[in-house]
Amino acid sequence: MSKSEEFVDSMHVLEYTMRHFYTRALLLTQINGKPEQIDANLKEAAAIAEMIVPYRHPRLKAITLAGDPNSQLRIRDDASADEIRAEIMKRLRILVSAGLIDLKALPVPDGGIANQSIPGVDPSGINGE
Repeated sequence: MSKSEEFVDSMHVLEYTMRHFYTRALLLTQINGKPEQIDANLKEAAAIAEMIVPYRHPRLKAITLAGDPNSQLRIRDDASADEIRAEIMKRLRILVSAGLIDLKALPVPDGGIANQSIPGVDPSGINGE
């Protein structure tokens, strides 16, 4: 394999070139070079740095929430188990009254948990009570 066929890392080339233009700008500044040349070298270094940055410093993505956190249908994060069950039962009643589901066709879970009453909730029409 000839020298010209060797693998060259593109990130290395970009970083090397960026340093080259940045170093030239610094040297021109030290010897009171022309401001236009200094600016041109800095702009070139910055343009290359812009290509490198996403690979050296990846951006943090915002967390995407499933659904609208401000929705009235959302159950509070600090709700107790009884409050969550009451909310679910309320929503089930809405689905039953709309004819979308038939709870009587569903089997009762082991332990009969579905048949327990909920304090402060009228169980009429739910699970045949």
